[in-house]
Amino acid sequence: MKTLHQYILKSYLGPLATTFFISLFVLLLQILWIYIDVLVGKGLEFITLSELFVYAILQVTPMALPLSILLASLMTFGNLGENYELAAIKASGISLYQTMKPLLLLTALLSLLAFTFSDNIMPWANRKFYSLLHSIKLHQPELEIKEKVFNQLNTFNIKVESKDRESGKLHDVMIYDHSNAKHPASNVTIADQGMIKVDEKNNMMRITLHNGIRYEENVSNTSSGLKSKDKAHYQQDVFKTQISFIDMNDSEFTKIDEAAYASHNKMKNLNQLITDIEALQHQQSKLSKLISTNNHKKLPASLTIASSNNSSYKAPTEVKQVINHMVLASAKRNAQEDLLTINKDIRQFKSLKAEELAHQVELHRKFTLPFTCFIFFIIGSSLGAIIRKGGLGMPVVVAVAFFIVYYLIDTFGANMVHEEILPAYIGMWLASAILSIIAIFVGYQSANDSALLQIDNIKPAVNRWFRRMARTTNH
Repeated sequence: MKTLHQYILKSYLGPLATTFFISLFVLLLQILWIYIDVLVGKGLEFITLSELFVYAILQVTPMALPLSILLASLMTFGNLGENYELAAIKASGISLYQTMKPLLLLTALLSLLAFTFSDNIMPWANRKFYSLLHSIKLHQPELEIKEKVFNQLNTFNIKVESKDRESGKLHDVMIYDHSNAKHPASNVTIADQGMIKVDEKNNMMRITLHNGIRYEENVSNTSSGLKSKDKAHYQQDVFKTQISFIDMNDSEFTKIDEAAYASHNKMKNLNQLITDIEALQHQQSKLSKLISTNNHKKLPASLTIASSNNSSYKAPTEVKQVINHMVLASAKRNAQEDLLTINKDIRQFKSLKAEELAHQVELHRKFTLPFTCFIFFIIGSSLGAIIRKGGLGMPVVVAVAFFIVYYLIDTFGANMVHEEILPAYIGMWLASAILSIIAIFVGYQSANDSALLQIDNIKPAVNRWFRRMARTTNH
């Protein structure tokens, strides 16, 4: 039995390592594709890029591990079935469970390591990755001029309607010069076209504008308000070409403080998540009581006082109308203030609830990851024994199909939690529950040598269905 277990382990470890690195590579390419616009053209050093890639690899490891376990188990048991080794093992009286036993222990160990990784390394890697990525975004922002929004460059705000991706030419440019701190909108430039380039040698940014107008109000930086004569005097310059330079002394790449990301749910371990969830729930409870108290406030006392005091005094009709109008105006003003306060408290409550749900999602995800690794092994090994196809053909198709289904259900469950449709313990375990049902089914089928899912039996049924559909179409 020891010899068999060693052989099974050797047959499994090779595909596991190979598929794990392939999965890491594919998922890393996905991250690079998402952030390619941020990274290209920044002039970053190799060390900075390497550091970002290391953090990205650590970030996608939790997704790569279940996929590699599923694919490796499919390949291993598919090869054993295709070469009739699995049939020989069963013929010798060794059950499929006994064959899987060393791999089950290995998967349990990997699941435990996955939980430890998710609880300790992932928060650190996420904090490092997102803080470094944000630092890269802030580095040389002139290379990231976005269309139809204001882009801040030092003391300038630049808005463009469209940008030529190939040449970098900007169209319908509007620039606000905020160097005048007292009157930041006193200098405006509008141009039909423009171009921005960086002179790295002189550490300057060159802005070239064509066919435009520059408006500058005649105000000083020290004046606290615009005088009427200042409003009446301004300078207007019409130009065909204007070249300006912006000092980029602060364009050297610097990392921002990571502490700003410490409060995010993805940057916390299990103990921190539990503590913060309890704190958020306590804040919601206090705020809920406050909202309930403000919502049941009595009418302003002035209404009661005005109607009860001096009841024997017969005031003129005009005076009564004025008093009633003042009382009603005061009541309306107080009601509006109370409504604003209640709406503010409700928005704050919703914000706290959303933050709590995000923490709940991350908390359950730390447990669903190792459980998914174990379930994927059961599914992969059972399907491999049934399908009896090894290599990278059929196993890859089946593994990717299962992983996509799992990812879609997991995303759906998380969204249902965020929208408060499902509680966290249901939404986050929905995909795992469905996979568990599938694992029990295919495990039973493989243990009893069922032919239900074998490819040789499925193909004729599929061909018969297609022929029947073809005959129906012809008639």
